[in-house]
Amino acid sequence: MKDYKAPAAVIAAGVLWGIISIFIRLLSAAGLESQQIGFVRNVFAFIVLLSIILVKNRDAVRIDIRDIWMFLGTGIVSTTLFSWCNITVVRESQASLAVVLLYTSPIFVSIMSAVFFHEKITLKKSLRW
Repeated sequence: MKDYKAPAAVIAAGVLWGIISIFIRLLSAAGLESQQIGFVRNVFAFIVLLSIILVKNRDAVRIDIRDIWMFLGTGIVSTTLFSWCNITVVRESQASLAVVLLYTSPIFVSIMSAVFFHEKITLKKSLRW
């Protein structure tokens, strides 16, 4: 029997991503601000993912103290900023605009990498978009 975990995970991620705007609209109607919705979303995701990791592989939770700055930068700052921006777009505009911005983000990252880090944009990298 074939392993269907990977395709099922992709489908589940797509479905969950697709219905997130419903929850954003409901929570906005209940009076929550973008930052509050993002906080609830990230705390919930943290609890669920940490629980799964602790059950499956406890050693994966160990972090070298020298690397803590990377986890704080990407795990807190980046995720918080992304959530706030995405939720604000869904609240103030339409979910379709948020999806377009999400799927064009690799292009913006590449352009900013070229500007700020002087990284070369090659054909091979462009085809990955």
